[in-house]
Amino acid sequence: MQIRSLASATLLVFSLCCALPAQQRCSMQQVVGTWGFTLVGWDILNGQSTPAPETMIGIVSVDESGKVTGAATSVLGAPLGGIPAGQPLDSELVDASVQVNPDCTGFFKYSILLKGAGVPAYGPNVDRLVVLPFHNQVLAMRVHSPLSKPLEPYTMNRISFMPAPVSWPAVPTQ
Repeated sequence: MQIRSLASATLLVFSLCCALPAQQRCSMQQVVGTWGFTLVGWDILNGQSTPAPETMIGIVSVDESGKVTGAATSVLGAPLGGIPAGQPLDSELVDASVQVNPDCTGFFKYSILLKGAGVPAYGPNVDRLVVLPFHNQVLAMRVHSPLSKPLEPYTMNRISFMPAPVSWPAVPTQ
């Protein structure tokens, strides 16, 4: 009886002390859905040497294949291609996709089309991602932009587990 108890206790100790912690495994499934985000950061626009503040709010939808659609409004503290500083800029994402690695890191690649600005979409922009699947969040930071040197970390929060068409409503005129 004592030998059986001792053997059971030994097996229990070995199973507890030698168990490896579970490794986080991520996939595209963790980012499929609809997400809201805010961004507060700085841009150093091409041809300029001082950072300009930027704020943004938006919504994106990610499907099972990694295709991303989205819309946003941003305000930049410096002129951009003839658009005065401080003017709200509505935009939509084009040619956008996301990649998620098993270690929960990834990339978000996209071009931005400024609505009503009469300029072509600019991109590709590339953001690094860290997926936090148990918190329904994605931490991100832009690391490449053809127009600037971005200093813009942001957080995306899940709205829904289902991808859905997203668009930005027009601002009512006063």
